[in-house]
Amino acid sequence: MNTFLVTARAVHFASSIVLLGGFGFELFVLGPALRDSKLEMTPDARALRRRLTSAAAWSLLAALASALVWFVAEAASMSGQSPAKAMNYDTLRLVLSATAFGRLWLFRLLVAAVLALLLWTIIRFQSTQRHPALVLTAFALAAAYLMSIAWSGHATAAADAQRRIQLTSDAIHLLAAGAWLGALAPLVFVLGVGSRLALAAHVAQRFSTLGVASVSALLVTGVVNVWFLVGSVPALMGTDYGRLLLAKLLLFAAMLSLAAVNRFALAPRLAEGSMSALATLRRNACFEIVAGVGVVIVVALLGITIPGAHDTPVWPFSHTLAWPSSEASLAVHVAILASEIIGCAGAVILGAALLRRRLALSFGGVALIGIAIGISGWTLSTPAYPTTYATPSVPYATASLARGASSYAEKCAACHGELGHGDGSAATSLSMKPADLTEHTAHHYPGELYWWIAHGIPNTPMPGFANELDSTDLWSVVRYLRVLADAATAREAADGADFHRWILAPDFTFETKTHGQESLTEQRAKSSVLLVLYTPLRSSERLRDLETERQAFTDAGVRIVVAPLGPRSDINAGTMDGSEASVLAVTGTDTGKIYAMYAQAPQPGAGSVVHHAELLIDRQGYLRALWRGIPKNSTRQTKSILAQAQSLDREPPGPEPMEHMH
Repeated sequence: MNTFLVTARAVHFASSIVLLGGFGFELFVLGPALRDSKLEMTPDARALRRRLTSAAAWSLLAALASALVWFVAEAASMSGQSPAKAMNYDTLRLVLSATAFGRLWLFRLLVAAVLALLLWTIIRFQSTQRHPALVLTAFALAAAYLMSIAWSGHATAAADAQRRIQLTSDAIHLLAAGAWLGALAPLVFVLGVGSRLALAAHVAQRFSTLGVASVSALLVTGVVNVWFLVGSVPALMGTDYGRLLLAKLLLFAAMLSLAAVNRFALAPRLAEGSMSALATLRRNACFEIVAGVGVVIVVALLGITIPGAHDTPVWPFSHTLAWPSSEASLAVHVAILASEIIGCAGAVILGAALLRRRLALSFGGVALIGIAIGISGWTLSTPAYPTTYATPSVPYATASLARGASSYAEKCAACHGELGHGDGSAATSLSMKPADLTEHTAHHYPGELYWWIAHGIPNTPMPGFANELDSTDLWSVVRYLRVLADAATAREAADGADFHRWILAPDFTFETKTHGQESLTEQRAKSSVLLVLYTPLRSSERLRDLETERQAFTDAGVRIVVAPLGPRSDINAGTMDGSEASVLAVTGTDTGKIYAMYAQAPQPGAGSVVHHAELLIDRQGYLRALWRGIPKNSTRQTKSILAQAQSLDREPPGPEPMEHMH
């Protein structure tokens, strides 16, 4: 099925590109070149135009045929049937009427029909001199037909604002590709029909200008697409999408190199009357077409491949580059500074050499830049693993964290300690002290931690647990390590004080009697959340006070969610009828278990058991303040919480919540 679909997409892309390129070539290259050469009314000019029109007709026919095959392949993919079985009335009607792809296909079919009618008019009623308005209209229709392919790509799955940017970028990218790559075939034809050298020189010069404009647009829109669909070097190197994109970039670079030779070396010689330059330029254009066909095939594959930004990268190298931490040695920082100085000096020398056209001096500049890159690479190089840049496969939510806590207690706590400080009961018997995970975790990618937990660390007492824990358990432990690190920060904060760094609140679900189930993530940008950890009987009076004060919390945009510490119990807290947005919503015991870690007493070993705590989570999903214990003055604590919530609402937005560490 994939081969069938990729082939249909590739043929459709190629024929649509050639269709646009033919009209663009006549409008922006051949027509002006004929006028400049005073050959516009010659029989040869009319013959060239007839050939271009014939090529456009065949390209449109190929585009329509491949569009039909593409539609059948998509219908088969959507219905889960073979292409032969998918070709029935009910399936095809459903795809056409109920899917965005079907509606797009109908629109493009309409554009193709109008374009076919226009081509028939040009061929049937064309006089000795073609009317430019007809060609311009045909070019506009071909552009709409090609650019609309963007609405069948990955951009349509993006969020609203991002989708508009991506669709615009994709459409311009397709237009630029059609103008350059699609015009190569007419260029080769014109240069090979025994054209006069003067005409060939004008054609080459005009095409070069068109190529510069197209390549500029391709570069800009290509960067936009890479930013949204790949997003990082690991995704570029470690995903199928990224590697396909690298192949496309290599082919594009080859085309660009050939185009540069044509523009800067061959076009000037052709203007001087060199027949050998004409032959070489035509040969290079043929090579560009071959590379362009490769690009089209890669693009067809990219369309059915998960974008790198949404896939888990597998790092293919044994090392990677990472900026050293502030704890790195002085020698490391000196080496980095030296490489920066050497690199800047090399860039200055290279720039001066290019301006003065001194070849020997330019070699010196390149050498210095190479030395700087070598020093930087050696200094910043650090070991890497296949999972270094992998993203956790489990959510940062209390259910996963509770699972991670259980595995951690069973496999890790004996050495690393209950709170991750490296002070477990078995720590003293080891050859080296276990790492303090509350400090260690934040300095490493989740994928690195995953690899070490799964496979161990060579030359250390750290064993691997891949044979004892499955992937879900391993990732749950990795997630739990972040809680240990963040909880250490929270324990240092005074009651009611803002934390000194951003702490992402683990997600959880909660429910009310009338509003059904919701999640913490769904509250982002809508309301803050006061999470109350309670113990039955001990907390009952405070819960009744919160129920009584619900209107004040509603007015402040604060939801109240209660989580039991221990077995879940019913809450006898007034009416609790679910009539207000800030009604006391209830969450599960996993939430209480995980959030109690943030609320432990600042002094180790003092009051480690939490009986009651209240944690304020802002509208972005960050844990911002907490109050430990049952308040002696409930009204005063409520006022403190509401004042803190209002203060947070006035703050400018913080960093976008990220579920990964590092």
